[in-house]
Amino acid sequence: MSLLQPFITLDSSISYIFTNEGQNTITVQVSAGNVLIQDTRNIAVHEYFQSQLLSFSPNLDYHNPDIPEWREDIGRVIKAALVHVTSIPKEQILVAVFPGLPTSAELFILPHQNISERRKYSEDDLEQAVEILFSALNQNLVQFELKPGVEIIVYVTQLTLAPLVDPGAGHSSSAMLMLLSVVFVGLAVFLIYKFKSLL
Repeated sequence: MSLLQPFITLDSSISYIFTNEGQNTITVQVSAGNVLIQDTRNIAVHEYFQSQLLSFSPNLDYHNPDIPEWREDIGRVIKAALVHVTSIPKEQILVAVFPGLPTSAELFILPHQNISERRKYSEDDLEQAVEILFSALNQNLVQFELKPGVEIIVYVTQLTLAPLVDPGAGHSSSAMLMLLSVVFVGLAVFLIYKFKSLL
């Protein structure tokens, strides 16, 4: 007896380019036969930002059930730890934990909300935030307690391909798409998990 496995199609949906920064509503649907599940999220679109891959103490892998809810919880914990250590506003930090093992994540550093219209000042603001975050991460100051007796350290890994972008529209579009790709894939994986649990 074979199990019905849902599959995902993202034809063209992940290639949409937003022309303006700001809040947008994204809806993702998963369907098979007469069953349809959808989820709607509000996302923030930023023209430029920086990102960095993160890794963790190996003991985190032993407690990783590899389910969307756990990744969302860990992402919130990492964000809270970063804010606590650096005092950078939480609105400037996004953390996306990837599926699978070893456990890894991507840190997105955004310009301050109040100055996103002022390009040069935003770049300086981003650079300062990045320096503070990297300094804390490189000194192993970003830690959190997974449960009593289990302390996790957050590390910097290799740089990603989403640096602070330059004025070219092509680079800006690529940066937007890279950030949106994480959101789309995260929503899709979350919906597939919910969908499979109903079958």
